[in-house]
Amino acid sequence: MKNNEAIERMVEQTMSSLDSMAKVEANRFLYGKIQHRIADAKKQAGTYSKWMYGLALTLVVFLIVNGYSYNSFMKPSSQSNDSTGIEAVATDYNIRSTGDNI
Repeated sequence: MKNNEAIERMVEQTMSSLDSMAKVEANRFLYGKIQHRIADAKKQAGTYSKWMYGLALTLVVFLIVNGYSYNSFMKPSSQSNDSTGIEAVATDYNIRSTGDNI
């Protein structure tokens, strides 16, 4: 019985201490601070996206220039007068040979 009475007193003390607490008031500038942080986050995201678009455009231009260069320089030439080294020497010295001699 004493145990129940002690518990009841502790409960009453706890409840009365909760009643005497004052309400917490929010900072009046809290809403403005939150709005400012959201606006800053959007501004930073816009800056990053501009850099990413510029980098992507540079990469695309680089790939196009490389593709054009590769196609231009790796294409076999259309000149049929090109000859190999041996044929060029033979032509310069007027050497005529058949396939049996080489």
